[in-house]
Amino acid sequence: MSDLYIVSVDVVDRQTLRGRVHLVHPDAPYVPHEKPFALALLMDAWGRLERGFAYTEDEADDGRGDRWPFSAERGIEIERAMRLRGDFAALSDLYFGRRVRVTEDGYLLTDDGDIDEPRRQASEVYALSGNHGRRGTDHHVWTVSDLDAFERRAEAIIELVEVGPLLNLPTQGEVAALDGGECDTPDAPADLTDETVWTLLADLPFSRAPYVDMTIVVRDEGHLEHLAAGARWSTAHG
Repeated sequence: MSDLYIVSVDVVDRQTLRGRVHLVHPDAPYVPHEKPFALALLMDAWGRLERGFAYTEDEADDGRGDRWPFSAERGIEIERAMRLRGDFAALSDLYFGRRVRVTEDGYLLTDDGDIDEPRRQASEVYALSGNHGRRGTDHHVWTVSDLDAFERRAEAIIELVEVGPLLNLPTQGEVAALDGGECDTPDAPADLTDETVWTLLADLPFSRAPYVDMTIVVRDEGHLEHLAAGARWSTAHG
């Protein structure tokens, strides 16, 4: 999946996160205001730490790389110490489907890697999505996701989401100049649903990317325990 947004964290203060969501893909010309989107962003950041992916990337790509105010190793330690890490693991299962360990021919395995008794195919026990994968010698299948349940959890976890207006938009004059043309309102902000705007943005540095200010307030500050000012990551959630 392509990255739709880049999320920047400016402040984390107990139950409140303040930051920005930068728009970086023509398929996402606006930022959702709903609680499930906000929770998906928090879950996405948790997943980076949990998998050891919270590292700072090379800044050669116009400054668009991920940044974290700690090392990937420290991120793993932070995630393992989280009071509500189990919540995020359960949320991930709802959003993506639960990963189930199986034999090559689909039989359930125990945590020790033995065939579960009585022998059962994963498809006999779970509703499967059809997705499957392999990590080393381990085989996995995934259950179907439950986005309705994820939305209910978002209502319970997120108290408030505030999304500001689009900022840092290129002007209509800049867009018109791409083809050597002019327009009647050169200083007016461009329309992000116009594909020509994205042609312009593709050649501009990250500092010129449009963004919105976003505030997320959670009911339990433990759901922000993995985040800190200075964190920035790209996400395909939309």
